[in-house]
Amino acid sequence: MEPKSEQEVRDTIASQIVKARKQDEIQGYAHRRDMGEYQVVLGGLANYFDYIKQNKDRLGSSLVIDVGAGKGVAVRTMKMNPMTEGLSIGATVLKVTNEVRENVGEDLLYATPVEKLRGINDNSVAGIISVYGMAYSQVPSEAVASVDRVLVPGGVVKAVFNHKRIESSTNLNQLTPEDFAREFYKRNYDVIIPEYQMSKVLLALKRPAFSTALELFEKDKAVMQLRG
Repeated sequence: MEPKSEQEVRDTIASQIVKARKQDEIQGYAHRRDMGEYQVVLGGLANYFDYIKQNKDRLGSSLVIDVGAGKGVAVRTMKMNPMTEGLSIGATVLKVTNEVRENVGEDLLYATPVEKLRGINDNSVAGIISVYGMAYSQVPSEAVASVDRVLVPGGVVKAVFNHKRIESSTNLNQLTPEDFAREFYKRNYDVIIPEYQMSKVLLALKRPAFSTALELFEKDKAVMQLRG
């Protein structure tokens, strides 16, 4: 039997993740995945985006990537939101469909797993968002090494995970933020893992940074609390 092509491997993993996410819905996974839902599960995004906009000259980048963007609905809604004015929003997916192209566009759409982030230049990304996407990487060391490669100094990662490992019906299990935090710590990132509502959020800043991870999270949390 001939070995599978890289695209066939990605398609298989994408199919497994779809099945796993059906189980996530039982655990409270939000299937709508638009920007409003992103803000809820991530504990806010207003200050996250402000940090990048206010420091984009020092960062040398205004690019934000949604890693594991699914159908790209959140990317489409982020692009239309005043919060992201002046920023470029891209996405990684495992499988490109016509719906994904319509939501994300072609310019900043990458068919790649987080362990590779293929096609994204070194030191080119100011911010990474991942909503139950990075959590499906089975090799945190490779995922974090890849994120570190593309992220500029001062760049920020914000990702949401379930409270505990979720055993799926496939061979992909959802990992916890602690699995990834250890790898970020090894690379001298400023990392916090606050619990927020029914999930855990990992927020990591690549040093030298222009804020602290705790300050970034607490400001966004305060905004969400004011919104009720």
